[in-house]
Amino acid sequence: MSLDLSCIEQFAIGDNLRSFLMYQSELKGCTKNFLQTKDLLMLPVHTTPTRSGAFKGIFKATELPFLINGSNQYGKLRSSSVAKENLPSFVDQTFLMNGNFFVMPEAQTVHELQGLCGSAPTTPRALESWVNQFRDQFHLTRLFLDALSVFRSSHMVRWFDSHLSMTSYVLFCIVYFRYIGFELSSELIVRKMSDSLILRSYTPDLAVRFSEKESSCFFPSQKFIVRREASCDGKQRGTYLLFQNSDSSLIKRELFLFGDSHSFSALAPLMSHVFETVHAYWGIPDDFVSFISRRCVTSKPQLLVECTERFFLRNSQ
Repeated sequence: MSLDLSCIEQFAIGDNLRSFLMYQSELKGCTKNFLQTKDLLMLPVHTTPTRSGAFKGIFKATELPFLINGSNQYGKLRSSSVAKENLPSFVDQTFLMNGNFFVMPEAQTVHELQGLCGSAPTTPRALESWVNQFRDQFHLTRLFLDALSVFRSSHMVRWFDSHLSMTSYVLFCIVYFRYIGFELSSELIVRKMSDSLILRSYTPDLAVRFSEKESSCFFPSQKFIVRREASCDGKQRGTYLLFQNSDSSLIKRELFLFGDSHSFSALAPLMSHVFETVHAYWGIPDDFVSFISRRCVTSKPQLLVECTERFFLRNSQ
């Protein structure tokens, strides 16, 4: 896939440079044992100058923190090559409704796919085994992984954070639009999504493990939100957002997006600048049919279910 993502990558570069200047000196003062107690793994990043020349002369190589296990024991699960005979029920439910499912790769996975840490590009054994065993159900995941592996950029992930960069999220959107049959101009999509980005206060979620400094990052505008529903217990899981974009959407269709923080902070607001209607739900509804039928405004909405790699591996055990 030949794409020019430089328009969106400049925002990722800015975010990463800002974080590097703010947190790197503090990180250097942390011992290996201290970082392990914070569940952080240091991996080398061999950066190359970008088209704009960013980072040229600042450094040639450094190390950045990645999550070791989290609450899901991801570090242990990712190395297993044993996939189960059956998929989790929510995946089956997705395809029964003619929807699409994909696994959002971890930042460490994306980092390794770039081949910038001194080794050949690789995919974790656990994820690779699922993709190979269930090729049809993981077709969208494979397309995204392949698209990521084409780019040799350290800015496909958000530094000092467990999330990906806006570059990677926009890349997924382009892959998804093509996958469901909408041949939109990639230049138009990149420009439209770049224009949606706004700078807001944000502390990378790995940086908070060793620093108290607040930074800022670019996120897509949520100006198209017309409705919010909090979860019953006040937690993020179960939160619902409705986006309406009647005037400037490129796809006059309705999308239901079930996912986690990747969907809520990036994919849903990005998609709202292309789809006319986007329903975003944090988590997986117990009953897809009931949830969608109570909220849909068209007869044939699109359904996309996203599950972060570590959550999928844990839920599939």
